Amino acid sequence: MLIGTFMIQNRDTQSQPILGDYNARLITTQATAEYGAFDKTYRYALHKQLPICFNNSKYFVRNGSTIKQCRWGIGAVNFNYENISEQFNGVLRAFNNQNDTLGGLHEGLTGLAAYQDTYYAHILSLNANAENDIYTVSGLDASETPVQVTWEYQGGEANTNATFADIYSAAYNICTPVIIAVYSSHLDVRAGRNITTMI
Repeated sequence: MLIGTFMIQNRDTQSQPILGDYNARLITTQATAEYGAFDKTYRYALHKQLPICFNNSKYFVRNGSTIKQCRWGIGAVNFNYENISEQFNGVLRAFNNQNDTLGGLHEGLTGLAAYQDTYYAHILSLNANAENDIYTVSGLDASETPVQVTWEYQGGEANTNATFADIYSAAYNICTPVIIAVYSSHLDVRAGRNITTMI
């Protein structure tokens, strides 16, 4: 599985939780610090259907807010471009959400806008997931040769909402692209009891 995403600038500086609307965060006052205030809680934000219910620090934000479309390439083969809704469906398929009756999505993922702003990921799943596939064999057989992986993205989508300035302002819209490759090791058993661990 290949996961492409973006980490925001200055993500390791301390910040208040990403929770609220496009103008302000839900932060309780010092006078109510011991018990807090209900109108500043995560449950309140969900109940009032506020647009930003990430409820975590900006270190964990995965921002794809100006992405139009992306595509993967392996070797000389380029896959088709996918828009945001197709990428979201790819995330659901990669984590088997259509068959997972016990799991589900994070409550703060309230729609495509939230997915694109704070939960963004573009996944290329190489797993065997159809009925007639062999479940013990998945991934990409490179025949022990190096494989070149590319991830192309096209930006330029309008970002019209006034959002948290320390994440989405023009001064902070430089994001670091990250590709995460998930793989598994296996044993290569050959004649003469020669066993090699492939990592």
